[in-house]
Amino acid sequence: MNETDTPATQRRSLKAIISLVLGFDAFIFLVILFPFSLIFGIIGLWTGLKALKDIKNYHYRGRKAALAGVIFSLIGIIVGAIITLNVFVL
Repeated sequence: MNETDTPATQRRSLKAIISLVLGFDAFIFLVILFPFSLIFGIIGLWTGLKALKDIKNYHYRGRKAALAGVIFSLIGIIVGAIITLNVFVL
């Protein structure tokens, strides 16, 4: 972190925000269109993990948003897979 970068002037991670939105969409699609929760969850998880890596390496802001995106994405993936298997396989 540069000496001139204060927490107010640090850049926010766009990947963290995208991960949060995709993870939340994966969570919401569990109720509406559960197979899409798998797609949004996988993309949200990948984006969230990339965001956490960028936040660590480049000192961006947005760690909480990235973690929330990863958690929502994992819930969307796991529950979406269970619901999809129960509907289409069993």
